[in-house]
Amino acid sequence: MKQDDCDIDVLIVTYRSPERARRCIQAATDHAAPGTRFWLWHNGEHEETLHVAREFADHPMVERFHHSVENVRLRPAMNWLFSESTGAFLSKLDDDAIIMPDWPAKLVRAHRDEQRFGVLGSWRFLDEDYD
Repeated sequence: MKQDDCDIDVLIVTYRSPERARRCIQAATDHAAPGTRFWLWHNGEHEETLHVAREFADHPMVERFHHSVENVRLRPAMNWLFSESTGAFLSKLDDDAIIMPDWPAKLVRAHRDEQRFGVLGSWRFLDEDYD
């Protein structure tokens, strides 16, 4: 693997929001570095959102697509990634996240530069989170 390649598997879970899902997946695939693979998991039967997820299922950066008829939330999707992924690095995006250009490469670079890192993440804090 070249140093510039990411070898990262990124889970994106979609549910009942076609506009958010489209923006998230489009930004993720547009801004990913070589070696980034996306795993799409759609929860539920919301037709419009399922249609968006299926549109991206054949994208060259999408490794796998899964449709769960029930909204099983995150645990089964995370376990799917953890048990079947071959990536050296793993990540998850919510369907309302818009990643910055080169985000997967920056994440991998940080882990390679500092071997003591375990989990790196980001979170959008709401005003009530500071109370």
